[in-house]
Amino acid sequence: HLYANPYTGEARRPASATVRDFMASMTSWHRYLALTGDQRPLGKLINGIGNLAFAFLALSGLYIWLPRTWSWRGVKAIALFNFNSTGKARDFNWHNVIGLWCAPILIGLTLTAVPISFRWGGNLIYQLAGEPVPPAGGAPSPREASAASAPGFTRPSPDASPLKLDALVTRVQQKFPQWTQISLRLNGAQRTDATAPVENLKSKIENPITVTIRQAGSWPRTATTTLTLHPSTGEILTQAGHDDLSPARQIRSWTRFLHTGQALGWWGQLIAGLACLGGCFLVWTGFALSWRRFFMKK
Repeated sequence: HLYANPYTGEARRPASATVRDFMASMTSWHRYLALTGDQRPLGKLINGIGNLAFAFLALSGLYIWLPRTWSWRGVKAIALFNFNSTGKARDFNWHNVIGLWCAPILIGLTLTAVPISFRWGGNLIYQLAGEPVPPAGGAPSPREASAASAPGFTRPSPDASPLKLDALVTRVQQKFPQWTQISLRLNGAQRTDATAPVENLKSKIENPITVTIRQAGSWPRTATTTLTLHPSTGEILTQAGHDDLSPARQIRSWTRFLHTGQALGWWGQLIAGLACLGGCFLVWTGFALSWRRFFMKK
């Protein structure tokens, strides 16, 4: 991966290995409960069921939190913090206020996770869009183009040398001067020296190279353009963008990045993060209210 400053064009590499490892660990917990191998589907199922339960709690809670009387006094008691309250009254006030403001966002975050967690959730999008449901393997993404699907591709001869990565990146940069992120996937490449830097990669590449580009000012914000390049000549074999996707796949793309908040930019991620933090307070205040109700008298 290469990232560019959209204002200066200066290229930089991603975060350090420590940050990447930490984020990979958090992602593994979030998706699979940190289970690996054959246990990953189990972890994904448990998290998916927990997500559905949280969506039900948020939906039912939103109904409960709505004021019974639409007067300023009734709305104020539910929508604004009362910093003078203590004990059970404070927990009740915090639970109602945080829940009322965070529930709509949490409902959106949980519902957009359903197509990610469950196959039937993704199939439902295709059915509502009137498109055939993809096979069990899922619909191929634009970045999964192969030699068989790249028109005009002729497999290079055994003695042909692939272009250097710098040359490929330079060609992509010239074609997409507004790029902010470029990702290369060397399909079928095998590194001969695991300790060699990527710039000196010597590999036998027989399939087209997949390049994914993200540009400044693109809409949706998460939209990318995917190219397949000939490994020896650098010729562009195919090019596909967000507008080339079917309506169902465009919706799937939106749900994927609405779940993370990325579809709305940094402020969308900030709001999603704050709502998740609010969800932690809901759990805490909910336990506190239950404790006071069932155990404090004893």
